[in-house]
Amino acid sequence: MKQFVITLVLLAFGIGVFAATPEDEINALLTEVQNQNGLVFIRNGSEYSASQAADHLRVKWKAGGDRIKSAEEFIIYCGTKASVSGVKYKVRLSNGKEQFADEFLTGVLARLRSHERPRSS
Repeated sequence: MKQFVITLVLLAFGIGVFAATPEDEINALLTEVQNQNGLVFIRNGSEYSASQAADHLRVKWKAGGDRIKSAEEFIIYCGTKASVSGVKYKVRLSNGKEQFADEFLTGVLARLRSHERPRSS
């Protein structure tokens, strides 16, 4: 629960700026992951490329179906931990720094939201 609250607080800074559908946000998030040079995705102790990570997260998103109604829920249900083992995902950035994947994804989403302009009606 604490992690969920932290995620919501971090994302609150960008709410209202990224005027897109949840699907648009999730696709943009996955594109950002895929395009991260030097990103290593660590799942159950094995290392994967940014492209492989994006592919894996897409599969989990599809499997999640209608229960995923927002980018935040995508991060919680798909980008936090392995469904079977429960082991938290990590990422290693190109500078060698490691962090939990959900924290990384939350930061990417906040950056996406802060750089987008609201849609006009």
